[in-house]
Amino acid sequence: MLFSSFEFLFRFLPVFLVIYYLTPKKLRNVTLLGGSIVFYTIGEAGYITILLACVLVNYTLTRLMYRKNTDGRGIRQKRLLLLALGYDLGVLFFFKYSGLASGLPLGISFYTFQIMAYVIDVYRGRIPAEQSLLRLGTYLTMFPQLISGPITNYADVRVALGRERTIKARQLEEGMKLLIIGLAAKVVIADRIGTLWNSIRMIGFDSISTKLAWMGAFAYSLQLYFDFSGYSLMALGAAELLGLQLTTNFDTPYFSRSIREFWGRWHISFSSWLKDYVYIPLGGNRKGKARKYLNLLLTFLVSGVWHGVGLTYLIWGALHGVYQIAGDATDRLRGRVYAALHISRTGRLACAWQCLCTFALVNAAWVFFRAASVHDALYVLTAQFRNVSLTGLLADIRAIAASFNAKSLLSAAFLAFVLLALAGGVLLDCARRFKAPGGDLSARMLSLPLIFRWLLYYALAAFIFAGFLMNNGYFATAANFLYNNF
Repeated sequence: MLFSSFEFLFRFLPVFLVIYYLTPKKLRNVTLLGGSIVFYTIGEAGYITILLACVLVNYTLTRLMYRKNTDGRGIRQKRLLLLALGYDLGVLFFFKYSGLASGLPLGISFYTFQIMAYVIDVYRGRIPAEQSLLRLGTYLTMFPQLISGPITNYADVRVALGRERTIKARQLEEGMKLLIIGLAAKVVIADRIGTLWNSIRMIGFDSISTKLAWMGAFAYSLQLYFDFSGYSLMALGAAELLGLQLTTNFDTPYFSRSIREFWGRWHISFSSWLKDYVYIPLGGNRKGKARKYLNLLLTFLVSGVWHGVGLTYLIWGALHGVYQIAGDATDRLRGRVYAALHISRTGRLACAWQCLCTFALVNAAWVFFRAASVHDALYVLTAQFRNVSLTGLLADIRAIAASFNAKSLLSAAFLAFVLLALAGGVLLDCARRFKAPGGDLSARMLSLPLIFRWLLYYALAAFIFAGFLMNNGYFATAANFLYNNF
C-alpha cells in the first residue's frame, strides 16, 4: 500500500487515525504496531512473516548480547553480532540478489538496514538493548517509514516511543500540511514529468535525438527529485499525525554546491548510515589520503549495490565516489583559480556556478541509474553531444506533449499545468534553500490567518485532483514511488 494510493488516503489513514486517537495514551504503541502490520499486510501479505521474523530474531539476539549491566564486549557479544548481521544480510541477499526468490518484499532494503543499525549500536554500547518487544516492534514496523525510509536510528525515537504521546491541534495541521504538499509534489509534478521520460523511452534509445536525450535525462532527474521529496514530506507528515518526529531525509539537494554537499541533502538518513556503518569502520579519513579515497569509493559502491542489481548501479555509485575524490583532490586548485580571478568562492555568482556544475554531474550519473543497460546509458550520454542544434526542437516538444495526454486535456493546457506546478515546486525549494525573507515558505503557511491557510490547502487539493485526473485520462491512482523499488 502506497501513500499516494486511494486505499491509503481515503480508507486506511482516516480509519487508523480515528482508532489511534481514541486509544488510551498508554496503549498507542499497541495500536501503532497493529496498524503498521495491517498496513504492510494489505500490500505484502505474503511477506509479513519475513518482517516479523526479522523483528523477533534481532530482538532475541540483542537481548542475549548484554544480559547484565556488567557484561563487557567480548567473544559472546561479537558472535551474536555476527549472527544477527548474517541473518539480516542473508534475508536481504536471498530476496534481492540471489535470483531465487519469486519477488522482492516491499521496503526490505530499508528495514534490514535499520535493524542492522540498531544491532550494531547495541553492540557498540551506544544504546541499551530494548527490553520491550512491543517498543522494538513498533520502531521497526512504523508505517510512515517502513517502505521507503527514512532509516531512523533507535536513539532518535526511543524516548518518544517510551512515553505517552499527546497530539495537539497544531501538530495535526502540520502533519496534514506536509501530507498535502508531499502528495502534490508526487502527483502533480513527479508523475507528470515522468510521463515525458516514459514517452521518450518508448521511442527507443537507438533512435533518440540530441534534443530528446537532454529532455529525457533532465525529465528523469526532476521526476526522481519531486517523487522522493514528495514521499519524504508525506512520511514526515504521517509521523507528525502520530505525535512522532522522523529524521529529515531530503533537503533541496539539487541546490548543492558540491557532490559532498549533495549527499548531505539527498537521502540523508541513508548517507548517514553509510558514513556511520561503512565509511568510518573502513577507516574514514584517519589513515591518509590514499586510504580515504579508497574508503570513499568502496562506500559508494556499497550504495550502488544497495540500490539494485546490475552494472549500471555499480557505475552510478562509482561515479559519485569518483566525483567526491576529484572534488577533494582539486579543492585547493579551484580555490587558487577563484583567487586569481578575484571571485569570492561564496559569492552569488560562484554559488550559482557550483550548483549548476553539481547538478550536471548528478544528472549524468542518473542516466546510468535509470537505464536498463550500460549500452542504453552510454547512447543517451553520447547522443546529448552528437548533433547539438535547436532545429526541430519545437516539433519534438509538440510531439511529446501530444503523447502525454491525448485522452484527456489539450496538450497546451496540459503543458501549462505542468510548467505552473513545476515552477511552484522549484520556487518553494529555492525559498527553503536560500532562506527567503521570513523563512521557509512552507513553514510560513502556518503563520497565515486560518482562512488563508485553508484556501491554500484547498488550492493544493484541487491541483492534486487534476493530477490524479490526468494519470490515464481519467481519475486514476498515482504511479508507484520510485524508491519503493529499492
